[in-house]
Amino acid sequence: KLQALFRGRHARKTHVPLVKSGKIWGPPVWMKPQAIIDMLSLAKLGKDDVLYDLGSGHGNVIIAAVKRYGIKKAVGIEIDPLRNKTAFRRIHEEGLSSRCICREHDVMRVDSDIREATVVTCFMSPNAHKEILLKLHSLCKKGTKVLFYVFKPGVLSHLFVSQKLTVAHMTPTGSSPIFLYIL
Repeated sequence: KLQALFRGRHARKTHVPLVKSGKIWGPPVWMKPQAIIDMLSLAKLGKDDVLYDLGSGHGNVIIAAVKRYGIKKAVGIEIDPLRNKTAFRRIHEEGLSSRCICREHDVMRVDSDIREATVVTCFMSPNAHKEILLKLHSLCKKGTKVLFYVFKPGVLSHLFVSQKLTVAHMTPTGSSPIFLYIL
């Protein structure tokens, strides 16, 4: 039944074990380029920002952050080795390897390196967002902006300054909300 959610041999081989293991995970979702721009504009990125994208997939968010907003550094954290390799290749093809980094890693094992982040983006399940928000609150400095797309992080969200933006046609199937929290 679970395997019916995933199409293709790679998806079943990679994602089904992650779901069964209970690891923090989110489905691969292709965001339209304009949706990424809208999301990043909510954070008001500048040249001194350091962005971490948790569950970075093919690197679309980190590449856009560096190319369009000229941020100092963007780091993608992705547990899927194939998506991570694709991101790595795209970063090198774009000539952004001096400011874009992708790491094959479990987002819940992100270490003290994330303390440098001024902006964090994430798309996973509501429960995962809650756990990630707690972890970021303990690791990141005050004032770090955290963007969650589609799902609110749950009961803790009232503890943080927040804004909501609904992005029209974020995915091919419709519009979705983006939630900005300031730690």
